[in-house]
Amino acid sequence: KWIWNTKDAAKSAPPGKVYFRHEFVLKGDPASAATIVAADNQFDLYVNGRKIASGDLWSKPTAIDLKPYLVKGKNVIAAIAENTTDQPNPAGFFLHSEVRFSHGSAKPVEINSNNSWKWSDGPADGWTTLAFDDSKWTKAQKIAEVTGEPWHLSALLPQNVSNEQPPEIRAALCAADPLTTALGRPTRDQVVTERPDDATTLMALELTNGTTLDTI
Repeated sequence: KWIWNTKDAAKSAPPGKVYFRHEFVLKGDPASAATIVAADNQFDLYVNGRKIASGDLWSKPTAIDLKPYLVKGKNVIAAIAENTTDQPNPAGFFLHSEVRFSHGSAKPVEINSNNSWKWSDGPADGWTTLAFDDSKWTKAQKIAEVTGEPWHLSALLPQNVSNEQPPEIRAALCAADPLTTALGRPTRDQVVTERPDDATTLMALELTNGTTLDTI
């Protein structure tokens, strides 16, 4: 969900900063945490007290792996989201994270911006850390779906953030395409320990005119 501190923010919100927090528990050691963050107009993102990312263009969401900053047990994500214009206009904050665990059978966990997050109109000492008490903060307002107006963010998100995909894919199980063939991918019945270093004309043609890269 897109969130803000007022329910009509997708239509209009006054200029200014909103401070968001969300605490959660991970029952295992994270192996990856692919995360997408966007804000209209800009944001600073913190995980367990450390500032790790910023962004100022909602139409190009920021992608980051939170794994180095998360721990088994309690965690907190905090963000400063700012409507930077000089007059009221749409404002919002969006975050989606998919945490996968070192133990392959453990079910991935999604962390999403929604009304379980809390907000304040001003910072306080230690507000980005777990030690902070946010019991007096207010629940965030859900203002739009990921498909909602005015952002239609779902059309801008990468398509590889999905619980339906396995955490690892063996290259041998993937079909060859013209690009991998041009770059010297051997067939499965060949044992190859090294490949030529020199570029070929086929490589150059595929990299410049091939359809594989053109469709990505």
